[in-house]
Amino acid sequence: MFDKHQSVLYSTLESTSENSRAKTMTVVYGHDAHSSLSIRTFTKGLDSGCVKGGKLTALVIEDGGKQSIVQVSCRGYVKD
Repeated sequence: MFDKHQSVLYSTLESTSENSRAKTMTVVYGHDAHSSLSIRTFTKGLDSGCVKGGKLTALVIEDGGKQSIVQVSCRGYVKD
């Protein structure tokens, strides 16, 4: 089931031409508590468990496309 933002993205993709759909796209997403940090070729999952004492993660994309991960410790996280 799509939320309102995913529905807008899906509708936009459905209305594009076949040629523009063939272009490569990378999806960057945040909260995914089941998978933790997951950096792959075309998907970048940045949930690294900050709320439970893990790290807060940023994906830095420089001019030219060079990518790096920056992490900092979390303070005030929720203890179980």
